[in-house]
Amino acid sequence: MNIDWSKAPEDATHAGTTAGNQIPVFYKDILDDGYSYHYDDNEGWRTWGEGEPYCKPLIECPKKQDAWDGEGLPPVNCLCETFDEDANCWVKVEIYAHTELMGETHACAKNGTDMFYGLAREFRAIKTAEQMEEEERERTRKIGVAQMMEHIHFSLPKELWGECEPACYALYEAGYRKK
Repeated sequence: MNIDWSKAPEDATHAGTTAGNQIPVFYKDILDDGYSYHYDDNEGWRTWGEGEPYCKPLIECPKKQDAWDGEGLPPVNCLCETFDEDANCWVKVEIYAHTELMGETHACAKNGTDMFYGLAREFRAIKTAEQMEEEERERTRKIGVAQMMEHIHFSLPKELWGECEPACYALYEAGYRKK
């Protein structure tokens, strides 16, 4: 049974699939009134009727994890990143288990059909949009300052070169740019 939990409504407690494992059906706890409630994309929560849900077996929704702070081994069901050496970039993965390998605990992760195993140091928390924007601002700032320093170095005596970086940062922060 393959259930995409990211499509589940926030208050879903269980899921199942229709015959042939084609369509996921999400449920919330059967209430005291004896009715089971399933989620319809067009209509929201609806009662199915008295008694048992029509999709079986039901699978309990995974518990929501707090965001992993990047310390220690990422917890199971955590979304994080690991470095894919073949692709030479960081990729998003979901941690699905922990296992012992050669006396150390590793996280088992997957990204689609790709599987990864790694120690805590091989994973990092997914950066927020704000963190990525800040990194881009800092990268742009460093490039601007480097361009300024390149021009200044040719006009100053060598013994003053160490003094020009703080001045270039101050000029950059004040809004001066190469035209």
